[in-house]
Amino acid sequence: MQALWSRAGQAHHCGCKACFNAAGGMMRQSATRVTPRKPTFSEIFTACYTGIMATAAVLDAKAKDKRRLELDRQLEEARAELDSLKKKRPRGWEDDPDPGTAGNIENRYKGSLWNHKKQSPEIAQVLDSLQWWQQWAKPLKRRIWVDNWWTDYGFPTVGGTRDILKTDYTTLWDSLVAEEMSERVAAYRIPQTKLQLEMSELSTNRLVGSLVRGAWRFLADPEWQFIRKGVTELREGQMPHYQRDTDPFQVKSCSAQLNRILGSIFANESYNQTQKIGKILHNLLVSPHPPTIFTYNTLIMGFDRLGLHSLADRVIRDLFRTKLEPTQTTWVCILNHHRENGQEQNLYEKIHRMTGSDRRGALIRKKDVEDVLSHDQLLQWAAVKDVAINYRTVHERARFDSDMFTTIIHGMLEFERLRHAAVTFALAVKHGMTLSIQTISRLLEVCIYSLDTYSASQILTALEDTPSTIQAAFTQETDQKYLAVRIQNLLDVCLVDRSVLSVAPWLRIKRSDLPSKRDRQNMRMVSLLHRLEGSQQVIKSASKDVRKLERRIYESSMDCEGDESSMEQDERLDDFSETMLSDRHPEEGTPEQQQEEEEESLEWDAWNRLQAASRRRTSRDRKSVVVETPDWVACDVIPATVVKPELAVASASF
Repeated sequence: MQALWSRAGQAHHCGCKACFNAAGGMMRQSATRVTPRKPTFSEIFTACYTGIMATAAVLDAKAKDKRRLELDRQLEEARAELDSLKKKRPRGWEDDPDPGTAGNIENRYKGSLWNHKKQSPEIAQVLDSLQWWQQWAKPLKRRIWVDNWWTDYGFPTVGGTRDILKTDYTTLWDSLVAEEMSERVAAYRIPQTKLQLEMSELSTNRLVGSLVRGAWRFLADPEWQFIRKGVTELREGQMPHYQRDTDPFQVKSCSAQLNRILGSIFANESYNQTQKIGKILHNLLVSPHPPTIFTYNTLIMGFDRLGLHSLADRVIRDLFRTKLEPTQTTWVCILNHHRENGQEQNLYEKIHRMTGSDRRGALIRKKDVEDVLSHDQLLQWAAVKDVAINYRTVHERARFDSDMFTTIIHGMLEFERLRHAAVTFALAVKHGMTLSIQTISRLLEVCIYSLDTYSASQILTALEDTPSTIQAAFTQETDQKYLAVRIQNLLDVCLVDRSVLSVAPWLRIKRSDLPSKRDRQNMRMVSLLHRLEGSQQVIKSASKDVRKLERRIYESSMDCEGDESSMEQDERLDDFSETMLSDRHPEEGTPEQQQEEEEESLEWDAWNRLQAASRRRTSRDRKSVVVETPDWVACDVIPATVVKPELAVASASF
């Protein structure tokens, strides 16, 4: 528009006053137009910088996504290459009979990565499925009249085997000492710098302070004040004060000496609780070297052995705040602590940390995914070791051995998770874990006593599929006779017509060693009664659902007939229910028995008439009423007859 005004002002005119004023106004208007402002350098730089960085961010995100997708492929290629190198190595290079494994402090010696043997990923997958343990149903508890039949038939009770679940602290202490005295074990993760030494001193002070506060809960005030005063005096004397010694053998020797002293204090019965706690705290503060992972193992086991589970719990919490690497025995002590302390949820949480499903990991080793992709050594570590990727972090899993499986099974049995224990037992023997006779016997006794068909079929399948593993545990003739009797009991619980030798043909038994025909019939009868109890509970639950549905139908049908008082509605509902269920024929017996049977029975003829009446009323009403039918109504009622189950894994959920 400004250009048009300028051209118009330059047009020819006659020179009169009117033309001169018009042309002058046009020229002034064109001359006074606003010129556009030139952009500054900062504005140009901001626009360019923003656009360039946005483009770079998009391109970088795409590149990172591609690198993450190729992580698994690179790991598999590295594993395949390592396997091929192992096959081509000279004959003189033999596999280590006891290789360093994940979760074991021995996996830090030179050559441990080469000698590592991977663990089957199925173990972590099965144990990870236990995270939904709250939704898995427990086996049906036996009723009193089933217990009476069990006692009348002369079957043993489960109370006689409860002592098997008690922790053998003598064996556990021997395992701690043997693990610490291993030749390949060095002082791993010892402080190397002055800053690390200061952090270790703070960590020890934190542990001692936590134990002092925990002792206040069960010690008398004078005794607690005595311990607190002694700790305060040592702290005022600049304790703890650690020496900077990088010699691993010196640190290992000092740690072993400290642990022996702590073990002797725990085992000395002449000391009372106050003296034991005071001496333990004193030795922790005056030690010239910081406590190692073996010191934490000794403290956890010792406090649990004394029944001071609250102090052991504080030691475990402090351990997970340090940089120490747990060993195999560490996890055994932790799992055993949660079992004895009744902490079911904590037990399963620790299992998830060991498998890598918990983002906190097992404190063995963890690296960021980007760091693993950018370093060849870390990539080789992730390819060889048992790792799990969780939330942009690669966690090294703990290794599950026979001791850990034994502790897990004992914990599940303690918390009445028989089906979990049966699945874990089948998983352990499938991968060659030799469990003790006490553990297997305890599992068999609890399974037979509970009359749970699912657990029994899981155990029978494991016994049949892994004969060599089971045979390694039952070598004595008396043990094989015991196992044969329990296998026959499991077959009778499942109502399976098979012989014991068809499940375990390696058993050296006679026909006289097996239960008699009468005992087998009695076991089957008790199993039938237990199943009948379960069917009755299902029918009772269905009857309650039918009653609720009757009320909903009646309330919906009365919406169009006006308002009524609550008392009148209850009376009409009772009349309505009596009319619909008027053709019930009670069996002979006392009135109380007849009333109980009516509550637990389900009359389908009344249900059919109820549906017909609802359809007639719905068609007559002014508004339609939609009745939601439960899922179980569309299915046939399973009678309380016995169906012989297969030995395969049942399809029913936990």
